[in-house]
Amino acid sequence: MSEDEDIGAHVMGARERKNLQAGLTEVLAAEQEAWPSCMEIFCPGRFGEKAQMFGLRGAKAFDLSMGWDWKRAVDRAAVWKCLEEEDPDIDLAQFNKSIVEAKAMVAWCTRIARDRMRKGRLFLFESSATSAAWKEPALQDLMELEDTHRVDVPACSVGLRDKGSGKLFGKKWGFLTNAPAP
Repeated sequence: MSEDEDIGAHVMGARERKNLQAGLTEVLAAEQEAWPSCMEIFCPGRFGEKAQMFGLRGAKAFDLSMGWDWKRAVDRAAVWKCLEEEDPDIDLAQFNKSIVEAKAMVAWCTRIARDRMRKGRLFLFESSATSAAWKEPALQDLMELEDTHRVDVPACSVGLRDKGSGKLFGKKWGFLTNAPAP
C-alpha cells in the first residue's frame, strides 16, 4: 500500500471476530508463561479464575474467606513474601469493609501499590465508586501521582445482572491503576 492510498475502514462481522478471538487465544495459550501474572488482595480469587480472558495468569489470592486475615501480622507478611518471591506483574485490591477497617486497609494497600510502582509493576484498586475509602488521605495521595488513573464503571456496562431478578446492575465501581491507558 502506498502513502497515497486511502485506508478503508473494515468492520468485522460476528463470525470473523469469533475466528480472530479463537486464533488469538490459541497463540496466547502457547505463550501463557510469558503472560503477566496478577495477585489478588481482599478478594477470593474471582478475577484469577477469569484472568486468561484478559491475557493474564492468575497468581495467589489472599482473602478472609480463604483463611487469610490481614489483621494478623503473619498473614500480612505472607503477602509481602509473595510479592518478593513471585513478583506478580499486577496486584489487585478490593475494599468492601466498614470505614473503620477500611482506613487501615487502604493505608496498607497504598504501601503495596507504591512498592509495585517502584519495581515497575502494576496495581489495581477496586471499590464501590461511592465508597468512603476514596476519600482516605493515603488513597488521595496515590491518586495524585502522575502515573495513576481512576475510572468509574457502571456494572451494567459489562452486562452484570442481579442473579435473582436478572436486571442489570446500576451500581458503579471505581478502579485506580497505574496501568497505561490503551
